[in-house]
Amino acid sequence: MNNFEKIFLSVLVIFGITVFILFIIQGGSISDSIFPELVGFSLEGIILVILFGLIQRRYNKENELKQKEELKETLLTQIDIFLFWSNLIPKEEFRSDGKFSFKENSKLENLIKNLKDENKLFESAIALHFIKIFSKRQLPNIVALLPVSANINSLHLKNWSIIINNINGIIESDTDKKSFDALIDFLVSIKIFNETKI
Repeated sequence: MNNFEKIFLSVLVIFGITVFILFIIQGGSISDSIFPELVGFSLEGIILVILFGLIQRRYNKENELKQKEELKETLLTQIDIFLFWSNLIPKEEFRSDGKFSFKENSKLENLIKNLKDENKLFESAIALHFIKIFSKRQLPNIVALLPVSANINSLHLKNWSIIINNINGIIESDTDKKSFDALIDFLVSIKIFNETKI
């Protein structure tokens, strides 16, 4: 209940109690008195304030949830850009609108499994070098979205920070093996971020 509702409700309660006390002091005659009407007005006002307050809170909660879902979608779109342009995921895996379907976490799990099993990128220094350069170019965009993740909740902020840390690991690793390990950690952190509940 916000401050305005509390104040208005308090005024109505005080008004209703005052009218009721005056009604009793005046002898409590119902037939020729305005007091019962005033008490009824106070009770109706109290009920309406509580009812509208509940409706408003529910509406605000739904809007807040929708806003947080849109913020998360914004963050995942940035990850889409990273995955698309770094060639980590084949272009066929993306939808017609150019987005990767994170709803199907199995695709991300398969990518992680394939990279671990086959060590493809570790064998290809050129591809890993490109990913390092691309990571360095994308890092400022991903860091700039840190406040957006904070607007969702603290767990999303933590997981987004882990994504940033893993991208830094890809960039700053001095060997291909360390960069490859950081890349796997980065993909795992995307999966964890995506699975985090709003």
